[in-house]
Amino acid sequence: MPNFEIAVIAGDGVGQEVTPEGIRVINAAGERFGASFDYTYYDWGSDYYFRHGRMMPP
Repeated sequence: MPNFEIAVIAGDGVGQEVTPEGIRVINAAGERFGASFDYTYYDWGSDYYFRHGRMMPP
């Protein structure tokens, strides 16, 4: 069974609402086709930018 590592950055606007549903779809496809996924979540949207003055750590 292949395993995939996916970085998740829920962007502002569409991403905050759509990302969890996308992950649900990916997981369903993985169950059907024999793949698994490890997710690493990053909080690198506009909120992060306004708190730190940059979009992500250096």
